[in-house]
Amino acid sequence: MPRLPASLRLSFASLALALALAGGSVACRPSAPVAPVYEGAGAPIADKDLPLAMAHYAFSRAGTPGRTDLARPLADRLLQRSRLLFATGRERAGLASVRLATMLIRVNKVAPEQLSNEAVAAIDQAVSGPAARGEEGPAIGMYVLWSVARPTDPRPKAHLDALARWTGSPADFPPSALVSIGREAVRRTDAMAYAPTDADRPAADKALFEWMEQVVAFKEGERTPARYGDEVYAAVLGYRTAGVRLVASHLRDGDLNGAVEALSTPQTQGFVPDGLRRALLDAGSSPSLEAYEQIAVALLANAKLEGLEDLIGDAVVGTSLAGTSDYPTAGAIAELVARGLFLAGSGDAAPAVLARALLGTRDDPRRPPAKDLGRALGVTAAAIRDYADRDEFDAARRTFTAAQPMLLSADSIGNVTPSSALVKTLMGRVEGEAGKPEVARGYFDEALKAEPLATAFAGRARIEARDGDLTAARASMDKALAVKGTDGEPALQADLLTLAGDFARRAGDVAASRSAYERALKLLVPLKAGSKGGSAAEIGARMVAVLARFEGASAQEDEAATFAESEGAAESRALTRLSLLRFLRPLRGQNGAAAKAVFRRALALALPMEDQVRAAVLARAIGKRAGLAEDGEIMKLLGVAAAKDDHAGRLARHALGQLDAATLVSKASTARRAVTARFVVAIHAWGNGAFDAARKDLEAVARAEVIGTVESELALELLEPTKAALPGAPPM
Repeated sequence: MPRLPASLRLSFASLALALALAGGSVACRPSAPVAPVYEGAGAPIADKDLPLAMAHYAFSRAGTPGRTDLARPLADRLLQRSRLLFATGRERAGLASVRLATMLIRVNKVAPEQLSNEAVAAIDQAVSGPAARGEEGPAIGMYVLWSVARPTDPRPKAHLDALARWTGSPADFPPSALVSIGREAVRRTDAMAYAPTDADRPAADKALFEWMEQVVAFKEGERTPARYGDEVYAAVLGYRTAGVRLVASHLRDGDLNGAVEALSTPQTQGFVPDGLRRALLDAGSSPSLEAYEQIAVALLANAKLEGLEDLIGDAVVGTSLAGTSDYPTAGAIAELVARGLFLAGSGDAAPAVLARALLGTRDDPRRPPAKDLGRALGVTAAAIRDYADRDEFDAARRTFTAAQPMLLSADSIGNVTPSSALVKTLMGRVEGEAGKPEVARGYFDEALKAEPLATAFAGRARIEARDGDLTAARASMDKALAVKGTDGEPALQADLLTLAGDFARRAGDVAASRSAYERALKLLVPLKAGSKGGSAAEIGARMVAVLARFEGASAQEDEAATFAESEGAAESRALTRLSLLRFLRPLRGQNGAAAKAVFRRALALALPMEDQVRAAVLARAIGKRAGLAEDGEIMKLLGVAAAKDDHAGRLARHALGQLDAATLVSKASTARRAVTARFVVAIHAWGNGAFDAARKDLEAVARAEVIGTVESELALELLEPTKAALPGAPPM
């Protein structure tokens, strides 16, 4: 699926302008849809209950049971969630989840010894990355947390002793107070992010004050000649970041008074950027809603300073949680909390927090402005898409469920963008990817009852085509293309035309297919020139999907792929789709040399191992059909992958004859991975000349309940060879 529009993607930085323009609390008028209220106590919080529990915490006053009783079970659940994030390669989100959990522990004075064994195991998992990279502060903070949570475990103490030796001053360099104090200040403030208590805060603040004093002394002429280069770096870094570190480390815990008190001397104020200094001094001890918003804006303006992005993000969340406690109707502040939860891998809690601020509860109902509700649904849509991209379909469903009150409110208010129908269409796409076509069809039909959406018609068409009813699928695509209002969305139009062309080609209507493909290319070529309408990888993948269908368009396809590969390296999903679609041409012509070239280009992109294995299996099978000898690079990759006991490893072991087909398919953890497994089984058999044996699995892949996979397109390439491509090349 294409990425969400830029307006629906999440980052803290995108909020700066919106906050600057935000006007205060939402209007209070009774409205039927309201946010549900968490009714649990301090017992362990299940995954399904975290959204409401987090919302309850966010809107409870500091020091009340709504916070103190929920802090430990929430922290425990966040730590447990981080384990999945680390296991799936999302280390940054995992560390953010650990920091959020630790903040709850620290602020609410939770005894870390009460954490579950599963939560403590997450700390062990979390620290491995920072420790391996030599990130002293985070490693120290997590080892301290671990040692306090499990005092009898000797491992964290041993690691702390080793770090103490590592962080000592090198004996072969003359001492430099500026360098050593700057290093200590960074180390202590970074460690505070994971510290279970604020006992080390005075020492961290003291180190930052001393760093500023050393910077002033350096400016006035104090030098250590042998360390001059290091001192220049430490002085510049201290001037730019020491003051921000000082106040942000307090704001991370929602301690606005501490941040203001830290600005008590003129020298300290000189190290804090003007906007942040003014926002804090204006806020005082009883900040207004506008003051909270201005502090958040000022923090975000410093997010790109060296080494501060995570600290600033944490400070925005901490400040915002203080704000939601004081101003529970403030939608903009609640949105900051929601985005912080999203970035910490708990996007399912985002709509619960937003609904609480915008809709209120049964005892305090509110009617939000359409614009605010639209922003909240945009956050929700991004969270749903993020979970689906990681095959976490239950989490996507939790997110959608948490958004139900806002969807009802959007229907009641009207003129909300994105509309509830659009969010339901997205959920239909997600259920289709999850292998629930009938559930998906229900969402599409429900959305279409509310408004004619091109994407809903297209989603229904995919299901109809999967069911073998190309006539119905083409009729649905005609309706999709007839929807007004898509003229300003060329990428969407190109997607619709490409899908319409695919259905026409499969139905044997060559003229209609060619016309649709050529119209799609006319829309995509300008996007490629201007890099608008998506990333380079997305645009290139769209072009390859069309050009691969023309026998004479090999050169144009290669040019589009080169464009995508050179400018879209961060877009692994789009590049994966592009790389696999590039096998259509060599698969059709059984061109082993071309297949190996596609594999090598895929390998150079450093795609996830599962995707590299798929490319290797395809290239190997095509090479075998072409009579080529085994390729050493392909075999090496399969051997490396096979050494691990994960989905990629099992795919590789089957390709190497080390795992039977039934076991491979049965161990797939999701419906989408089961399709991948059956496709690998089929392609492996096809490559060995057993096409009759492969046909059954190819047909299962082509008609799989998981909608819209690349594997289904590749399977149809072999099942319908006479309909696979059009003659000639399109005009470009």
